[in-house]
Amino acid sequence: MKKLILTLVMFGIANISQTQNILVFTKTSGFNHGTKVKSVAMFQSFDPSYTVVQDDTGAEFDSLHLYDIVVFANTSGNNLLTQARKDSFESYVNKGGATITIHAGAGDTYINSTGGWDWYSENVTGLSVIPGGPNHTANNYNGTMIKVGNPLWLASLPNLWTGPDEYYYNGYYNNKFDVLYRINSTGNQPYDTVRTITHIKGNQFSTTLGHHKAAYNVGTNFYNLIKEATNFLLVGSAFPIFQPENDIEEINIRGYYPNPTEDIVIFQFEGDSKGFYEVYNMNAYIVSSTVNFVDTDSIEINFNNLPRGTYLIKIVHLKPIFGNSFVKIIKQ
Repeated sequence: MKKLILTLVMFGIANISQTQNILVFTKTSGFNHGTKVKSVAMFQSFDPSYTVVQDDTGAEFDSLHLYDIVVFANTSGNNLLTQARKDSFESYVNKGGATITIHAGAGDTYINSTGGWDWYSENVTGLSVIPGGPNHTANNYNGTMIKVGNPLWLASLPNLWTGPDEYYYNGYYNNKFDVLYRINSTGNQPYDTVRTITHIKGNQFSTTLGHHKAAYNVGTNFYNLIKEATNFLLVGSAFPIFQPENDIEEINIRGYYPNPTEDIVIFQFEGDSKGFYEVYNMNAYIVSSTVNFVDTDSIEINFNNLPRGTYLIKIVHLKPIFGNSFVKIIKQ
């Protein structure tokens, strides 16, 4: 049996930095969940190469270009950022910046309300609570969450997941977000319906879970959920590919562009190649595929008829080497 070695390919179009920088924003002017230290420690534990910076004032929003992910970790209350810093964050997201919003950072948001930030609710969290309340269940409600679809990067998480949390009621939901986990009714009130609790759109991942400190401990389902989301968002343009050590050819993807795209993405190989590809949406359904490509040094994948969103491209290499490549593409 041939020994396998891990080769990390750096694609030329959009490079990924050696050190991943994560900003964890923890400022509160409302309820403090006491999870600030736990949140930072959780992200630090994911990978020793990550540089994790806590911001409890908003000062780092003057330097968002330094960060690969911005996390709103149980932020709560109004007026957490100046207008200039809100503008900076909106620019960061509009240019493709990745975000993770957790519990109050996702659920303590309001559409069309005094002191609210409609753009944030619409584009980052994908939801807001009911204006005037009630906002959520009791904080120890033992709810059962159901995985919707089966995203490839969430394969390690359970299909059914029961645990105590403070489950927000949704007054508004942006259906352009793909639901990852939902919860059934948690009571008998008209507002207490089946609703999303974890969802994603492009580089914006949002979950209303994370009320309790214990959830942030290593090995919990919540911990694993945030870890997998972080890893997924940090994939960027570099992917690990295994190859036999005695293969003559290098990894045969040289680059791809443009990403994001409005229609065509061109993949360039190191030499003439044979294989096929599959395009998956975030719920792990194949939305486009080709039977094969033969003896070509480039292929074009057409996204023109696909809706805006994030897609995973699986390229199965049959020649000159055997193996699979996974690439994340954003359709604008």
